[in-house]
Amino acid sequence: MMLLAKKKSKRDKILQMLSQGYDVDYIASKLKTTKQNVYKEKSKQKTLEYGKENFRLPHAIQSKTVEKNTRFRVGQDSGSHLR
Repeated sequence: MMLLAKKKSKRDKILQMLSQGYDVDYIASKLKTTKQNVYKEKSKQKTLEYGKENFRLPHAIQSKTVEKNTRFRVGQDSGSHLR
């Protein structure tokens, strides 16, 4: 009894071809996808290689909180500090 090999996804094929040094245009035409898709997968791979521990997630969360708190609500007097 012969086991069938799992078919590679397009993502896996893109990453394999990128690691072999193929050009983005060539990969896109060969796999019948867009150059944008190839660039996206290339970027995702770089992100994974860089490592999650190097991302400044607390900083990103903090900046969103500050941005959220600095927005004015409807009806709030935004010129009261100018008096």
